[in-house]
Amino acid sequence: MTKSLTIIISLVLLVSLGIFSAIQVKKLNKTKTHLSEQLKNIDNLESTIESEKEDKFLLTQLNTDLQDENQILRDSIIKLNEVIADLRRKVQQQDDLIAELQSKVNYLQSQYNTKKQDIALLSRKETVDQNAIAAIEAEKAVIKKQIDNFQSEQSDMMTVKLETESIIQDKMESEDRFRKIVDVVNNTRIRFQDIQIKMDRTGNPVTRLITDGKNWKHTSINFFMNHDDSKVLLDQQFLVKIIDMDFQEEIPLIQSNPMAEQKIEEKIGAPFYYDGNLVEIDYNNSKPKRGKNFEVQVYYKSDDGEEYLLLDGVKQFIRDGNIVGL
Repeated sequence: MTKSLTIIISLVLLVSLGIFSAIQVKKLNKTKTHLSEQLKNIDNLESTIESEKEDKFLLTQLNTDLQDENQILRDSIIKLNEVIADLRRKVQQQDDLIAELQSKVNYLQSQYNTKKQDIALLSRKETVDQNAIAAIEAEKAVIKKQIDNFQSEQSDMMTVKLETESIIQDKMESEDRFRKIVDVVNNTRIRFQDIQIKMDRTGNPVTRLITDGKNWKHTSINFFMNHDDSKVLLDQQFLVKIIDMDFQEEIPLIQSNPMAEQKIEEKIGAPFYYDGNLVEIDYNNSKPKRGKNFEVQVYYKSDDGEEYLLLDGVKQFIRDGNIVGL
């Protein structure tokens, strides 16, 4: 083999090796890029899984809290029924005692009337025995005092009975209220139609929060409410709240007070009375938000002013700063 041929072969081998190396490097780079994307996807998936775990934990905790609240209400109903039954037994005992006292009064009254008749007969005799009449009058006085004592005791017992019956009425009203609360809390179904966050009421919906939620100052919330007995919900007061799930903070509702010029009021939650229509809430929430996860909570406000979270009244609508589809 000549020297020139050797050089040519060497150059061909070098060029081939270079091309092969370039191809391998390109493949390696593609593999690295693909691997990087896979790792990124894995990280995102792990982050999503972790977020879902946290959401599941929060929902489980919330469900536990609601179940505990429900159990407290049910226990209260049981306890009230026990108290009412005990009070009714007391009323029966009081009725028995009042009847017994009345029986004594009736007996003494008959004795008293007999003494009066005896005195009347003695007074009509030709010879009036004043000593006998005086003795009967003394007996009459004793009987009259006993009658007065029994009637006074009977009156006191009637007062106690009326007080007991008033307590029973109060307990029965409380029991009815607790039953209604349990019914509304457990059996009201919420179907959210739309939840939008905006910069202002007439602005376009925002799909992702920026720092401190500066692009979110207004929320529109629409939902239907249902119950097997629709009349149970009518004219009842409810409350819609927005909750920062990360910091467990209630987002205040900002309202202007028409009665005081330029005065701004902060309230927790938007109240409404249910009239059977689609519920439409305009929630002005212009204060900065610290978290990235938010939910709507719907509460029933009972006649005594207490607030009870509906079992079906919780809906997360922002997760990690992004709007969640309903």
